[in-house]
Amino acid sequence: MSSTELVKTFVKLNPKFYDMIRQVAIKSWIMGFVELVLNSIDAYRRSGIQKGVIYVTLNRDKNIISNKKEANGMDANIMKTKILEVGSENTEPSTLIRGMMGRGAKDVSVLGDTYFYSVKGTKFSACVIDRNMMAGMIAEDVEVNDEIRMKYGIPVTGTLVEIHLNELNSLANVTNASLLDDIQKDYLLRNILQDPTIEIRVSVIGGNDPLKVENLLMKYNPPEAKKIVDITFDVPGYEGIDAKFTLYKSM
Repeated sequence: MSSTELVKTFVKLNPKFYDMIRQVAIKSWIMGFVELVLNSIDAYRRSGIQKGVIYVTLNRDKNIISNKKEANGMDANIMKTKILEVGSENTEPSTLIRGMMGRGAKDVSVLGDTYFYSVKGTKFSACVIDRNMMAGMIAEDVEVNDEIRMKYGIPVTGTLVEIHLNELNSLANVTNASLLDDIQKDYLLRNILQDPTIEIRVSVIGGNDPLKVENLLMKYNPPEAKKIVDITFDVPGYEGIDAKFTLYKSM
């Protein structure tokens, strides 16, 4: 054995490994929709905004999902460390802010090329992560102007995210009613759609569907149900601690 000092480096990660993680995490357009909504909620809470509005547009002709929130926005440095780096620590001390080790916003790129446009203060920055996990900055701390604000619909500060869906996730072959139904019935969104501090407003453009959807406030109304079990019992090994089990049957 050589007497030279052993030099260690971090184990290299094959891009195919992360691609597999993306495919497991995000399997459909509705899962990408949910992830963008959750990221928007986190952004509002970090900004200290008490009531946040999330604007989502489903463009059936261009097969694009766009998500806009009017929180604090991101500068170029934040984009590089939070968007273009996998594994950065995005969690906060507050239990109201979740974290996925910097993966959530990146994972949605498995659905298609994903663009991030943001205004923070008076600066505009943008980046892209494509479906093949290649990424780069499009603009870095450019002085914002009226043209930029109009183009991306950011009147003050905030971020617009666009997922250009691949051919496996087409919005063209489903009805507007089905799109709304998928959103309202998604189990991850149910609590959010009942949260008075968050508004999710959805628009659907393109296609020939007679059902018009424009700036629709999404809500989840639990179905009527009858309580059939309601019991309280002691937890073995935990003196003074009770557990409650309630079971409802949908009508």
